[in-house]
Amino acid sequence: MIEFRSRGALYGECWYEETAPAGCAVDVLALRQRAAPVSGARARPFLTLINDLDCDEDALLARFGGNCRDKVKRAQRRDGLELVISNEPRERLAEFRAYYDAFAAQRGLRPANAEWLLGACAAGQLVLASAVLRGDVLAWHAYVATPGTAWLQHTVAKFRDVAAEQRQLVARANRWLHWRSMAWFRERGLERYDWGGLFEREDSAEQAGINRFKREFGGREVRAYDCYVPVTFKGRLRLGLNRLGDGLRAVSARVPRPRRREGAAAPA
Repeated sequence: MIEFRSRGALYGECWYEETAPAGCAVDVLALRQRAAPVSGARARPFLTLINDLDCDEDALLARFGGNCRDKVKRAQRRDGLELVISNEPRERLAEFRAYYDAFAAQRGLRPANAEWLLGACAAGQLVLASAVLRGDVLAWHAYVATPGTAWLQHTVAKFRDVAAEQRQLVARANRWLHWRSMAWFRERGLERYDWGGLFEREDSAEQAGINRFKREFGGREVRAYDCYVPVTFKGRLRLGLNRLGDGLRAVSARVPRPRRREGAAAPA
């Protein structure tokens, strides 16, 4: 179980069919990616994409779309990439966070959750993978590894501030890293590679592009549920505040923003 603090509450995170240890002293029990909603829990439906790892490397590659497969093969033959994977990655956390947080700042995203990363590392469930070219990291992936499934938690590639030719190399390296990570997990007995979710509504070109990229690898869509169980009063309060925040954000998203008249000043 992964333990971490979030907004004053202690969470215990169990993935897939994992059960919480007896007597665990957490405020909220997070049951991630369950096949069905858990009774008494706050359940969120979740659409994801899974590649089954029930075949050899060549067969895995054969399931990819043609364009994706060609890019992976070119990266394997010509690009000279090195795969670096660690399932005891504490010493690499600072390097990964610096890389990811710089990307997040450019994109207006939240930085990586340091508490969660440390908790996943302490639980022995965090795996960091990178595609490296002559000492330069071109792409990073962070996974939650369970006995049966690898879940893609974070992915980031070096697309910013590089020439067009370099961007094509990075794109190949990122695809190659997915394939090599699949093979690495398969060799260790895992049965599934979970892409960490799909956008159910493609409200932007970016969301549509991310979905399209993931589907290039030939996985199957799966419906799952993230379920949150309050264990203490603090946990009930935390989940109640989360629910209130979700409602306010949903209302805000539905309210059209006023259009500024041409030449009008932006609000202070």
